[in-house]
Amino acid sequence: MRICKVILVILFVLMTALTCFSHFYRQKSVDDTPPVLTCTQEVLEVSVSASQEELLQGITAWDDRDGDLTGEIMVDHISTLISDNTAKITYVVFDHADNASKLTRTVAYTDYEAPKFSLSQPLVFDVGKTVTLLDRLTAYDQVDGDLTGSIRMTVQNLNIAAAGTYSITLQVTNSLGDTAIVPVSVIIRENSKLPSITLQEYLVYLKRGDRFDPESYLLRVTEPVADKERTCPLDEVSIDSKVDVDTPGVYEVTYQYTGEAGTGKTILTVVVA
Repeated sequence: MRICKVILVILFVLMTALTCFSHFYRQKSVDDTPPVLTCTQEVLEVSVSASQEELLQGITAWDDRDGDLTGEIMVDHISTLISDNTAKITYVVFDHADNASKLTRTVAYTDYEAPKFSLSQPLVFDVGKTVTLLDRLTAYDQVDGDLTGSIRMTVQNLNIAAAGTYSITLQVTNSLGDTAIVPVSVIIRENSKLPSITLQEYLVYLKRGDRFDPESYLLRVTEPVADKERTCPLDEVSIDSKVDVDTPGVYEVTYQYTGEAGTGKTILTVVVA
């Protein structure tokens, strides 16, 4: 009986020791400590076309089990713009036990520009004709490239049955959340026999303080005369420009020419940023 009690005590001690050892081993073997991400540049200045390697500048990762994990760091996501040219970029790294660590810092794009529209033809249409901008309007952005398919247009009281000048607002947003809005004018003319004024461009962007010469955009003026097209003198075109290159905004320059059938006009939209 005494021997049995001794054996039981020994077994109890062994089981207790084994349990403690198992718990200690499990604690030592389980890795629940995430890696540490370190940043030496709080604000990263790069081009909008920066490579993955450039976006990872100044970021290192270290894990207490796996050591240096810098080569495992990935860009998790980039936020929409928080100012004119800055966003938040978040990085993530995993150790071999799948513990994750994240770090966020500011990225400043050195060459960022907002999306821009382009017009290849004037917004002049004859009374009763279909008004479409899809054959002459495009949008481009440094980040996403062609944004034409994302253009939205807001039409204000457009009446194709009545000659006049109407307003359409163009809007497009890129993947950084930056929205460009430009109002343009659509001219509905009385008939196709009115003079046509052709410009080099119909929508231009200027930086504040740039030189602007509205006459330099005039290409040619023509009007139909006796089933032929006559070229008209450019110096007879009247130009009405109120563009202020020192004040950001959207301006219009109106070009007019009066011929045998009446007065034809076209508009150049100027965006000063």
